[in-house]
Amino acid sequence: MLYRPITLFGMSTTAPKQSCRSGLLFGVVSATVILLACLVLVCLPNFVRSGTSKTHRIITNLKQLDGAKQEWALVHSRTGAVEVAKEDIADYVGARPHKGWVQPVDGERYVLNLLTESPEAELTRPVDGRPAGTRIRLLPYGVPFSVGPLNKTNWACEIILPKSAVSNAALPHR
Repeated sequence: MLYRPITLFGMSTTAPKQSCRSGLLFGVVSATVILLACLVLVCLPNFVRSGTSKTHRIITNLKQLDGAKQEWALVHSRTGAVEVAKEDIADYVGARPHKGWVQPVDGERYVLNLLTESPEAELTRPVDGRPAGTRIRLLPYGVPFSVGPLNKTNWACEIILPKSAVSNAALPHR
């Protein structure tokens, strides 16, 4: 019986000659695998929430509100203990405001305070191990801060626990 190659759609079904094609194919596959591995290593941390705590995102929102207050005061030539309303700074909040305001991280309530004071956030539910009622406030620029056993942060902010949590934290553990 004679072997006759079958052609299907103009392509031969016989095996190609073993030449440099297999080496080239190996090189292309290896380069593709290495490229995909590099992409995974670069992109994976962006999808995993390993580094950004909710408290840090709340502090970022506070910095955005403080910057909006300062920009509003500069544009309107305001200084001193001036009340600033949410509507005053709505245009200065940022690129993607949540209805003219910052996007709450976990249902916290933001308070602007006077122009001379830093804004603060009050937690409405426990966040990152801190009880509801905890207030987070930015420290003014240049004020040194320290890490204490109750606030447990190294950011330039002040964490004020509710009175019930402070009295419970002062009790010795048995």
